[in-house]
Amino acid sequence: MPPIAQRTLLEKGWSFKKATDGHDAWKPVARVPTVAHIDLIDNGIIPDPFLDMNELKVEWVGETAWTYRTTFDSPSANSRSVYLIFEGLDTFAQVKLNDIIILKSDNMFLSHRVDITNKLSNDGSNVLSIDFDSALLKAREITKQYPDHRWELFNGEAGRLVVRKAQYHWGWDWGPVLNTAGPWKPVWLEVSSAHINDFLLKYSVSPDLKKVQGTVEVDIEGPYDVANVCVHFQDNIVYNMEAVKSSSGRLVIPFAIDQPQLWYPAGYGHQSQYTVSVSIVKDGQKLDGKIKKTGFRRSELVQRGDSHGKSFFFRINNIDIFCGGSCWIPADNFLPRITAAKYRDWLKLMIEGNQIMTRVWGGGIYEDDAFYNCCDEMGILVWQDFMFGCGNYPVGPELIESIREEAVQNVSRLHHHPSVVIYAGNNEDYQVQEQAGLEYNPDDKDPSSWLKSSFPARYYYEHLLPEAVSELSPGMIYWPGSPFSGGKDTADKTTGDLHQWNVWHGTQEKYQVFDRLGGRFNSEFGMEAFPALSTIQHCITEECNRFPQSQMMDFHNKADGHERRIATYVVENFRPLPDLESHIYLTQLCQSEAMTFAYRSWRRQWGDERRCGGVLVWQMNDCWPAISWSIVDYFLTKKPAYYSIRRALKPIAAGVQRQHHDWSVVHARPAKTSLFEVWVANSKQEGVTVTVEIRFISISTGKDIRDKVVKANTVLIPNGTTDILVGQIDHSKDEPHVISVSVLQGDICVSQDVDWPQPLKYLDFSDRGVEVQVRPDGYQLTANKPTKGLVFEELSGISLEDNCIDIMPGEVVNVKINGALEMSSTAVPDPSSGGSSDDNTELIIAVVALVISVLAFVIAILQALQQYLATATGFSSCSEAVIGKWAQFARRRMIWSEFRFEVQFEAPVIFVAKPSNTRGPLGDDALAKDESKKIIRLDGGNDNFKYTDTVKEFDNEYKQSTQRIIHTADNEKATWYGLLMAIVRMEKESREWQGKKSAEWVKAAGPRPPIYTDEPHAYHSLVVCMQRKRRTWDSMPKDFAKPYATTTISHLVEIAGMLGIHWRKFDLNTDQYRGQGNGFVLYGSYTDGLGITFNFQKQGPTWFEKNRVIPNYNVKQLCFGMAPTIFNQEKKVYADEAKGAESLQLGSLAEIAKTLVVLGCDINTVNYFRKPDQARHTHLFAVPFEILGMVGEMLHIKGTVFRMLPNPTVFYWDPSSFSLSALMTEYINCLRPLHETALKDSEQVSKIIKWAEADEKFPLLRTEGSTLDIFGEEINGANLVNHLNNLRSGVDLCDEYFGRMKKHGLSMIKRVVRMHIQEVMGILHEKNEANDNTKNDDNDKTFDDTPLTIHDIDSAPGEDKETLLIQMYFDRVRQNVVRNLSKQGLLSKRMKARQDSFVSEDDMSATRPKYGGRFGDKELNEAWCTLMFRMLCWLQLHDFHKMDIHISKSDAYASRIPVYIA
Repeated sequence: MPPIAQRTLLEKGWSFKKATDGHDAWKPVARVPTVAHIDLIDNGIIPDPFLDMNELKVEWVGETAWTYRTTFDSPSANSRSVYLIFEGLDTFAQVKLNDIIILKSDNMFLSHRVDITNKLSNDGSNVLSIDFDSALLKAREITKQYPDHRWELFNGEAGRLVVRKAQYHWGWDWGPVLNTAGPWKPVWLEVSSAHINDFLLKYSVSPDLKKVQGTVEVDIEGPYDVANVCVHFQDNIVYNMEAVKSSSGRLVIPFAIDQPQLWYPAGYGHQSQYTVSVSIVKDGQKLDGKIKKTGFRRSELVQRGDSHGKSFFFRINNIDIFCGGSCWIPADNFLPRITAAKYRDWLKLMIEGNQIMTRVWGGGIYEDDAFYNCCDEMGILVWQDFMFGCGNYPVGPELIESIREEAVQNVSRLHHHPSVVIYAGNNEDYQVQEQAGLEYNPDDKDPSSWLKSSFPARYYYEHLLPEAVSELSPGMIYWPGSPFSGGKDTADKTTGDLHQWNVWHGTQEKYQVFDRLGGRFNSEFGMEAFPALSTIQHCITEECNRFPQSQMMDFHNKADGHERRIATYVVENFRPLPDLESHIYLTQLCQSEAMTFAYRSWRRQWGDERRCGGVLVWQMNDCWPAISWSIVDYFLTKKPAYYSIRRALKPIAAGVQRQHHDWSVVHARPAKTSLFEVWVANSKQEGVTVTVEIRFISISTGKDIRDKVVKANTVLIPNGTTDILVGQIDHSKDEPHVISVSVLQGDICVSQDVDWPQPLKYLDFSDRGVEVQVRPDGYQLTANKPTKGLVFEELSGISLEDNCIDIMPGEVVNVKINGALEMSSTAVPDPSSGGSSDDNTELIIAVVALVISVLAFVIAILQALQQYLATATGFSSCSEAVIGKWAQFARRRMIWSEFRFEVQFEAPVIFVAKPSNTRGPLGDDALAKDESKKIIRLDGGNDNFKYTDTVKEFDNEYKQSTQRIIHTADNEKATWYGLLMAIVRMEKESREWQGKKSAEWVKAAGPRPPIYTDEPHAYHSLVVCMQRKRRTWDSMPKDFAKPYATTTISHLVEIAGMLGIHWRKFDLNTDQYRGQGNGFVLYGSYTDGLGITFNFQKQGPTWFEKNRVIPNYNVKQLCFGMAPTIFNQEKKVYADEAKGAESLQLGSLAEIAKTLVVLGCDINTVNYFRKPDQARHTHLFAVPFEILGMVGEMLHIKGTVFRMLPNPTVFYWDPSSFSLSALMTEYINCLRPLHETALKDSEQVSKIIKWAEADEKFPLLRTEGSTLDIFGEEINGANLVNHLNNLRSGVDLCDEYFGRMKKHGLSMIKRVVRMHIQEVMGILHEKNEANDNTKNDDNDKTFDDTPLTIHDIDSAPGEDKETLLIQMYFDRVRQNVVRNLSKQGLLSKRMKARQDSFVSEDDMSATRPKYGGRFGDKELNEAWCTLMFRMLCWLQLHDFHKMDIHISKSDAYASRIPVYIA
């Protein structure tokens, strides 16, 4: 048997030399990967280019050709193939094996596999050599091949545009010119009989996040028998499949995973990853294997019109994500020096800084796998540029082909990383196009014409690259460039992403106005600052050159005009100081302040219709020790700006800012008044209750000049911004002061922000009274007066929790420290504060002792009182920790006769009713004199806040509960409290979503008035209500540790249906109940001494909005497997009464059989449901859904956008497996010829055709795809409302038709439905008599006329199934329905005599049906076509969760059996 593939890393034994040097010039190479600069440094040939001005001394290296070589022995092949694998060669390389050229490469970003089986030396020793030309010189030669090209670019020289190499190697405005060459990635030797080249994971996550479906596409070379694909999650195999060899060498293996553990960005959920392994086997022996880790997630770039233009933000797993983070450049000029450990250290800093997105810049490289692996693990989203930067790139056949292969290889390598959420075509190339006046017509969609324009690279960005991404990573977001505005100017702030450089570059605006400068997604902006003093001391080796304006210092700042710009911003805001350390501090403080103004204000805009979707500072890191825009320097030493960004991106972040007043305009005058605003940003997915404290503190005295403002019990808007206060400063009365805002959860300050008068240079910061206490775990800081930007020196091996800190008088700031430094407990007073003398030590000790004694006495009294009050049994079980806000109704009542306390509390009695209902289980509202007895409607309004925390973090509580070491019933809230929160959240979120979609529709409607003038929820006819019931703890059952709520079994079933809970077990006989869905679990059983008791728990993520069940009172019936119909809708339905056609029973196969009996179906049809073992009930979907669509009552509420219903049937509903819109299209196509012949005079059919042809109606519905495609989550409100209005009008069109019928006309409709069901079920059970051997031109000339069967549909391709089903219905079902009803005597004289089935002739309008004298073929055809049309409209207007399948509960309908919720 052939052995497994063997791969050997050719890391050691290499040497190198100048290509032109002789044989004696070879120098050793420590290891490969490498580049020439590294090896020259190692051999002492060149100095460290990062020190002083050594960059100039090593320029010759980039202008020189280099040769690398190694030797290896010929491996034992045993009839196997031998390959050399080069993961990356930088850049113009010619590879020789034993002096034979085996490879030429000119693209740094490509890998190569070379078969050398027949090129190995016979004597066993092989010489491998690689010649590297100078990319710098080669590029200059190649540019001559493009004489007509316009060489426009920022940074570097024109030659870089023709070379597929890291563009920053030509130098950038933050990095040196160090043009490298060498084998920069690993080189492998492989021996294999067969190998896996690669495999692709292509998948999609369902909109409800409940299922992953996709394929594993495996590319295999060589002979093998089978391939195995295995998907693991942790230690569990979730998918395993074996596939036989494909003749093409490429296997496509489908897979599906239900209830997947999804991958989320940091702070939004777990970073769950699956391991996918692929192996190939021959003769039972494994030949090769590959393993990739991946995470499944649903990602979207949301671009929709709003009041600010067009949004640009990311949605991951249905959660809107504010993408705060930074831009990433290569972390070293010499790429092989970046180890996996260093990548981890860098990315760890991002996560610790609350950054969740990084943008891999287009002038660098496609980063190493270690980079993306860390991003996957840590939850950092990656914006991945393709490697084009700041230039007008040429095109040519060879260049196009090289770039196409580059895109294919790198997208294939990165596609499985869940962290990568967007590819962008380039960095700032569209800005080059604009500034240079290159041709660009956004209306020209012909790629071939772009190649002939002065901006030919558009072909790459808008054709070649998106094509590759779409092919290799379907569903991945692609964006043509960064920045890009869809054809508008790239500086447009209303659409696309924006590089905002009018602070620093451009118009050099003040950083205080960043809030006015932002766009929809700010993907670049920045402010320069010096690195840490230790970094300066490293790269500038002589003390005499260490001053701010030295030549050495300027040399390490590559930015154009950096001296003037740094001076401008420092002098504009601060008092300059001459020494280096102070200058470093001021530039860093300047950068920190700029970042505060930017991140603080732009994050606030996230809460304003997602006005700002993300903020990525330029830049996170450096590639060498430099003065740049980085917030962390080359040695991973953090600048103060890092911390200001960290504070602004906290999950809960305070914000305060006063109105900007420009102090440096002509004849500037101080402002007389200034507005200020206070807000809090919250990235959590639920509302959080906090206290916001606002202080106004004099800068000169440290005293509060106004009373502190306290906003207690402030509920923060989930995933948005909550405005707290707008105020005014009167500068004529108020002395200069800071506004300090603290956000507290309990007693813990989770965020603080301080607004200072600007500019800071006008303020006196002397005599601050700062005191620093050094403690074992960090520093404790206090100050007597407001203190700005206290900075601790960053030391190697020591990590500070915070730095550049503002300190307010009366507050203590603790800065934790992690690291090996042993902290002293000695106090370090600030010399300017006057310190504290030891003279008062004895007095201080005495005072402290007295205070402790008083406190001990008070505590003793309180403990005694607590013990006395604790005699009231159960009071602790009625606390806020157990029953939340209902604790406000708990009290102790003294029973003097027994000299004991009785605990009284209130708990809810919950029921479901119409909003107008005034009668509850505890009495009539009109008779209730006490407010506490009135009905409380849980409609998501502010009144509900008294009883439940509507914005409580369900998901966060769930996470915390799963992490508890001890998890018992005693440390949890009553589960009914969670149920109330879920109900209120359902109403609140769904109504907000409704309002949002309605607003979009009204806005789009323009001057025309809305169709429905009332608020949509005014038409809601179903709401959960409750009344407060007072109980005593004495009446509690023996084993109950918490108060319970009460309801009835029927109301509980209805509430579960409203919340999206699907029952998995419901047995009234054994009292076993379990429901699950939408992140909730509901389970119940019998409790001795009480009755049926339920527990409600949150188990996972919860979503409402579009998943909200339609709040229609008649939806209650669906929860019990019944459905109201168009027949006699007003008749009441009772649980113990036989159901007629007015209410369908669909909750079990037996109940469906009863319904068919009521409809009059024949015994064969009924038996298909009575004896289901060998029966078939489904074509593209189950037949009971046809009945529901044909005659089910329209439950959608006018003016609303909700479509979800509880599934009343025992069959799954999964419209992703077929397309209702395609069925409608085919229906109309088949109806048109019928309208032109048999139904030519039918007004009803004319109306249907007219409906289909109306503008903004049927063209939208003809969109290919499922119902979920049409009504996708991100559909604009205008389109959504229009879609639903169209479908409502379609159902109304049918119901008006039925409504004009009298009793016997409706009888005909029932007969048509009955006969339709019989025909469909009969077709489903036809035997497959097809025999392909007999179907040929010789013996079956009428084959083309053979009627369609269900077996034809089953065997048809997916895209043809809808067409064939509708054709079969028209050609077979319709004709048989008409023919059979005629035979059964529908045309009898008795029916003929009843021509008054419709309204009298006097009442007829021009639009009503005119049936002549009797129901004939025309009328039956018309009725069938109307029912079919209604079914297709109804099923699109409503929806069912695909995991919802009904378990029979009809016995519980309207049941008043009491149940208790623990």
